[in-house]
Amino acid sequence: MTERHPRPDRFVAKALLDPYYAPLAAAGASHETLRAAGFIDDLLDGSVRAHPCWSPAMLTTPLMKVRRALAQSPEDARKLVLLSTGSYSPMHEGHIALMERARTHAQELGYTVVGGYMSPSHDAYVSVKNGGTAALHAEQRVALAEEAVRHSDWLSICPWEARHAPEALNFTDVLDRLAAYLARHVDAIELGYVFGSDNLGFLAAFAERGLAFCGVRGEMTTEALRETHALLGGREHRLHMMPATRATRAETASSTKVRSGNLSLIPEAARARYRALVQPPSQAPTMTPAYLVRRDLAHATSNWGVDAAAQAEFEESLMDVLASSLGAAGVVHGIPLAAQIELATAAREPETSMLSLDACVLGDAQLRVSRLFDVGGGQVFSSQRVPRPGAAALALQLASLDRSRKWRVLDDDKATGDTEHSVHALLTAEGVQVAGFTYLNEAYLRGTELAEREVLDIVDARDFLLGARDGGLVIELPTGETARAPYMLPFVNLVFRAKIPAEACNRLSRQLWELNVAWLEAYAPRLTVSDADPASGALLTYLGFASTTTLVDCCNALSAWSGDLSLR
Repeated sequence: MTERHPRPDRFVAKALLDPYYAPLAAAGASHETLRAAGFIDDLLDGSVRAHPCWSPAMLTTPLMKVRRALAQSPEDARKLVLLSTGSYSPMHEGHIALMERARTHAQELGYTVVGGYMSPSHDAYVSVKNGGTAALHAEQRVALAEEAVRHSDWLSICPWEARHAPEALNFTDVLDRLAAYLARHVDAIELGYVFGSDNLGFLAAFAERGLAFCGVRGEMTTEALRETHALLGGREHRLHMMPATRATRAETASSTKVRSGNLSLIPEAARARYRALVQPPSQAPTMTPAYLVRRDLAHATSNWGVDAAAQAEFEESLMDVLASSLGAAGVVHGIPLAAQIELATAAREPETSMLSLDACVLGDAQLRVSRLFDVGGGQVFSSQRVPRPGAAALALQLASLDRSRKWRVLDDDKATGDTEHSVHALLTAEGVQVAGFTYLNEAYLRGTELAEREVLDIVDARDFLLGARDGGLVIELPTGETARAPYMLPFVNLVFRAKIPAEACNRLSRQLWELNVAWLEAYAPRLTVSDADPASGALLTYLGFASTTTLVDCCNALSAWSGDLSLR
C-alpha cells in the first residue's frame, strides 16, 4: 500500500484545497491540529473535487427514502439530511443509535429530518486503521450496512466513497459531494455531519462553515470541556453538542467488541451475513451449488436484428465472467429459453388458464408486475409491486382477467417465495381464482444432475446487456419515473441482486461493461439510445445521453466513469 506519511509542505498544501480545512491551514494550524480535526492527505494530485468520480450526475446513492420524506414535508419546513462516516467494520447498533440521537436532537431544534446517510470509508482508510489490512472488503462493509438499515424508514447507505473514490477521502469531501448529489437529483437540502465525542477535534473543521452534531459519550475531561468551549465560541447555532445518554448496550457498542465475538451488537438483519463472513461452515458442501443463467437473448434482442450465433456468444461470454467471479462458490449452468417455453406448454391443464408473470414466456394472459428498487443501493429487498415499465396500471390488468376461470400462475423461479405470496394475495383480493403456481426453472432442473445441487441463484442473461428488451432491474429515477438499470455498478448491487461475492463485484462490473462494449461493437454498433428498451432509454436519457448516442458510446462513457474499479 502507498505510504501515508506526506511531506509537511504537501500536507498543508492539501489542507488549503479543502474549503473546511483551508481556514485552519491558512491560520497556521499545526499538523497535529489538522489531524485532530480529521484531515488526511488523500494522496491524489490536486483535489478529489476535480476527479471524474466527483460528478454528482452519476446515480451512485439511493434517494427513495429522502424523496418520500420530502413529499410528506411542509414546503416551509427547515429540511435537513444527516450524514455520518466511518469504517463500519462492521456496522453495529451504536452507529445507528448515534444517528437516531442526532435526528431527535435536530428535530428538537426545529429541523425536519428528511433522511440520514451512513457512508462506509474507503478500504485504504480501513487498512491504516486496522494496521495494514481491511479485514472486511468495502463491498462487504457496504452490504452489511445496507442489511443493517433495511428496515429503517429514514436511514440509507451512501456507498460512493467505499465503492467509487480512488483513495481514502476526508469526511468533508463526502459531505460536500452528497450535498451536490442531492441538489442535482432531488433538491438543495442542508446537511449536518454526525460524529461521536471520541472525535471531538472534528468540530474545528466546521469553524467557518457547515453544521455538526457531536454525540457526547461518557464523562468529558476538563481538558475536553475547555477544548469544546473554545471551539463552540459563537458557533452554537451550527455546532451542536448532544449530551450523553444513559449507557445502554447500543451506546457502549463498538466494532472491536463485535470483532471479539459479540455478534449480538450487530442489527439482527445483518447478523447472519456477518456470521457467514467470519465463521465459515465447518464442512464444505458435498456438491458445489449451481448458479443458473437463463439464456434469453433470443427474446431480449429480437428487435435488434442479431442472429442466434451472436446471441449465444454474449450468453457464453457472460457465463465465463460469472464463473470467474464466483470461483468455488458456484458452478455456472445455462438454461435455454426454448426449453422453458416447451415446459410452459407441457404445464397447461385442461381446466385452467395460464397467467404468466414471465416477460419471455406467454400465457393466456400476462400479469406485467415488477418489484421496484432504489438506484445505487438499498436493493436488499423490495416490498413494492408496480406495473412493469410500459404496462398498464395493475388495477386495469387485474380487471381484464376472467373471474369465471381458474388461473395457474407461471413464473421462472420461486426464489424467496415473496413474489408468490404477494401475487397470490393481489389476485385473490380481486376475486381471481388461483389454481396454483408453476416454476419453469424447477421443472427444468427436475430429472437433471443439477436437481441434486443447491441453487445459489438464477439470473437472466438479458439483465446484463444494456438496452436489452425487458432487461435490467426496475428502478425508480429521481423524477419518480420507472426505468431499467443493467446489472452493473454503479446502478445495481451485485451482492444482493446476483449473489456475487462482495470482493468480486467491482472487477465483475468492469468486465461486464467491457463485454457490453465488445459485443455491441461487433454485432450492433449502430444501435442508439432510441433503439434501447424504452425503460433502459429512460435511464440513459436521465443521465444526459441523447437519443442519437450509440449504445457503444453509452457503455464506454459509463465504463470510463467507473474508472479503476477492477483494480480495487
